[in-house]
Amino acid sequence: MIAPRHRVARVRFSIWCLGFALLVCVGAHAQEAKTTPPQPGPMLLEGTEDFETPEFHLTLVRSSQTVAALHPKTDSQFDFTPGDRLSQRSHDGFYHLGDIDIRLRTERGD
Repeated sequence: MIAPRHRVARVRFSIWCLGFALLVCVGAHAQEAKTTPPQPGPMLLEGTEDFETPEFHLTLVRSSQTVAALHPKTDSQFDFTPGDRLSQRSHDGFYHLGDIDIRLRTERGD
């Protein structure tokens, strides 16, 4: 059985550890918030075009004709694409709604 004096010391140590962990998490979150947003890539130099249908609001990137954002008119907060990350997505290495992959396979002569 743990003596009451030791039990109090354990509780204080546990509280100290939780407080320290909380400070570390808050500090890490603050560092994430300070990062600067990415600069738009060359894909966005020509800008975007907006289109309206009875059901949707569509934004296309002019240079590539890929979808930058697609919102239903009933809920403008919802986006079928990650439109809030368009600057980040405007760099090489990302797939976009409207991209086409073409792959060719040659026949093997066995």
